[in-house]
Amino acid sequence: MQTGTVTGFLANVPKVSIRGAEGELRWRPLPALQLNADAFGAGAFRSTCRSDGTSVRVAGHVVANLSAAYRIGRWTLVGLVENVADREYFLNSQFSLAGAQVPVGVPGRPRTASPRVRYDF
Repeated sequence: MQTGTVTGFLANVPKVSIRGAEGELRWRPLPALQLNADAFGAGAFRSTCRSDGTSVRVAGHVVANLSAAYRIGRWTLVGLVENVADREYFLNSQFSLAGAQVPVGVPGRPRTASPRVRYDF
């Protein structure tokens, strides 16, 4: 527990259920080239309890990712795009108590693109 101008409570939740689904598609149009697409969807769920026992509802979300990998001998070149649609979503939510209980959340990653290079010994 924190005290002062902001008071917060950290507690373990005895049980959490998040319904969702995920899928992945892989395609190898050439022996050295592999393309991947995957998506993950989660339904709405409750997160963090207030001191009065109520909780915060976290909205459901769907996130899609794309990647391509090309292998040249021992080298693998990878391009990855996470959260292709740049959806705004929250991973969880909690309360900040600064005179009133205000819900705040931890956002998921925005659209992120990254190149990667790998060498196998």
